[in-house]
Amino acid sequence: MLLKVDLNSSDVALGLEIATQCAKFGVVKAVKLHGAPKRFVLIEMATEDQALTLAETFKRTSFGSCVLLHLEQEHDETNAMLRSEH
Repeated sequence: MLLKVDLNSSDVALGLEIATQCAKFGVVKAVKLHGAPKRFVLIEMATEDQALTLAETFKRTSFGSCVLLHLEQEHDETNAMLRSEH
């Protein structure tokens, strides 16, 4: 599963959007965007348990308190559904 965001946003806005979505799983310590054009994000959570929960939700693997997620352009209905699930 990919994290659906508005890839046309500025880096600051995109980072805030990602942090907001991931905050549903715990305290987000850092969001680092990678790739061109912004296809991956490294998210650092406050604890390893929070990272594991985030990783399991997106069918990814955590390493320590970090998770690497793939980003995808959101579609309004899909993003609304994803946000309402958590």
